[in-house]
Amino acid sequence: MLYPVFLTVYGYFKLDIKEIEIKHEPESISKLLVVVPVFCLAYQCQEVVVPVYACMRNRSLRNFSKSCCLTMFFLFMIYSIIGCFGYLTFGAMVSPNVMKMYDAEDPVVMFGIGALILKMVVTYPVLALCGRGAVDGLYSEVFRLSAADFVKGERRRRIVIVTLWFSSSLLIALNTSSIGTVIHALGSISAANIFIYPGELLFKLNLSKINKQT
Repeated sequence: MLYPVFLTVYGYFKLDIKEIEIKHEPESISKLLVVVPVFCLAYQCQEVVVPVYACMRNRSLRNFSKSCCLTMFFLFMIYSIIGCFGYLTFGAMVSPNVMKMYDAEDPVVMFGIGALILKMVVTYPVLALCGRGAVDGLYSEVFRLSAADFVKGERRRRIVIVTLWFSSSLLIALNTSSIGTVIHALGSISAANIFIYPGELLFKLNLSKINKQT
């Protein structure tokens, strides 16, 4: 992610784009609400908490809190620089995928695209692990597998789930013209993790307490 930071700063000083329209406020409320799915999608970083914590050498709440705070600060700086310099370079006509705005024949840009691909390859298994675990757990609940049956068919389920997961994500990537569409779609779905599911869990927890008291 450090290379896109360099690329946006590099493009800001190298490219000479004239008649850039800089908007200081949204044109309407609907334009403002468009960014809500983006924030909801960013909230999905919580899904990798469990595998990240499991990979820590010294597992403690203090160390994990430090890691989370440093990571969030680091990401805040990265995305702020990319967003600011990308918008100052292209203005209101900037694409949701700012990498598309640069000349792909430029060696600097080509190297940046390669760096992004490497970043995706490295982070994809962590997210796929969370998805595989969720689907595997749902499968066992739906078919009410015993502990022995769950362990017996685990290897086969892993292969099937990962294959379908990778194939579907690849097909979506090949047939989607803009990453902004994916972000808005996933952000809208992930809004349920913020506004719906926590309330349902709290309601279920309180209901369980009431049943125990009665």
